[in-house]
Amino acid sequence: MPHANMRMGDDHILRVAFVGDTGERGAQAFIEALGPFLEATTETEPLYAILDATRAGKLSAKARNIFFGLNRDAQVGQVAVIGTRRYLRVLGSFILKASRRDNIGFFDTEEQAIAWLKVQQ
Repeated sequence: MPHANMRMGDDHILRVAFVGDTGERGAQAFIEALGPFLEATTETEPLYAILDATRAGKLSAKARNIFFGLNRDAQVGQVAVIGTRRYLRVLGSFILKASRRDNIGFFDTEEQAIAWLKVQQ
């Protein structure tokens, strides 16, 4: 997949690294690749993830809508985002308000993200 690399860690936290700009096709490809990970979860045992946005670019309007829809899925648990610029933090805050969820946190390091996720689990 050209825009995101993902792998499940031994700690059962999905690591996702976005690279470059993401448009509608990239977001759809991400959703397809995420499918097997979501299928292995339930609403009571949701998916926890660390999203590394260090090398992420901009999201198109259609990609933002796709990610907004994904965040409304109860099988998506807490998501810790690292390496964000102000643009992505503002976008993340918008997604939280629009989806009426409080499941995304922003951190400077993976260690901080893991500590937060472990408390959430």
